[in-house]
Amino acid sequence: MNNIYIEEFRWNDRNYKIALGISDENNNFESLHDIEKKELNENTYDKERSNAYINSRILAKEAAHKIGLTTNIDDFHIEKGILGQPLLKGINHDYQISISHSKNIATILLYPSELLMGIDIEQQRDDLPKLIKNELSTQEKYSIEKHAFPSRKALEIWTAKEALAKTIKTGLSISSVTLETKNKGYRQYTYPHATTFKAITHHLQQNYCLCICMPNINHLNIFNNNISQ
Repeated sequence: MNNIYIEEFRWNDRNYKIALGISDENNNFESLHDIEKKELNENTYDKERSNAYINSRILAKEAAHKIGLTTNIDDFHIEKGILGQPLLKGINHDYQISISHSKNIATILLYPSELLMGIDIEQQRDDLPKLIKNELSTQEKYSIEKHAFPSRKALEIWTAKEALAKTIKTGLSISSVTLETKNKGYRQYTYPHATTFKAITHHLQQNYCLCICMPNINHLNIFNNNISQ
């Protein structure tokens, strides 16, 4: 199923729309742009990775159409930048995209270039606390160890780190920061050493965790409602 969530907000006397897409569908290869088909054919992805690639591109097309970024969906496509970052092509607004996938689920986030945002999705695994321990601060390790469900807590922290890294496009080294959590209907994190950003996490079905990193400004409270897949 392809699910698209749209949030609107006002900033600096302008109205903006942000689109979040989540998919576990087996979308059609033929729906891709020729440039996307060429890229996919040139890579030796396994079936799972190929499906995620296709899903993310189809999601992006549908989301871009819904929020009015393009009048010709056939021209819309995603190319790679010099650092491998996804770039939107064939749109009539200044927008960027963040993409993440895990197993059979792909996610995309379309957002105005005035913002800095990033998305990450990961599937829970029992050995995650052990796998990521070298990337954690002492406080983060303690937070995981004392939690009733350590692997769940580790998953939230890890996706928050990954989402920040994607937001500022620097890799994981910069996101090795201490995170603080606030208990709400969803889980919100802040970054004491990157105070201009915050992250919200949602737990989806099939033990997936979705995290969105965004500017830490009071009136930017988006995607706080239930998100499901």
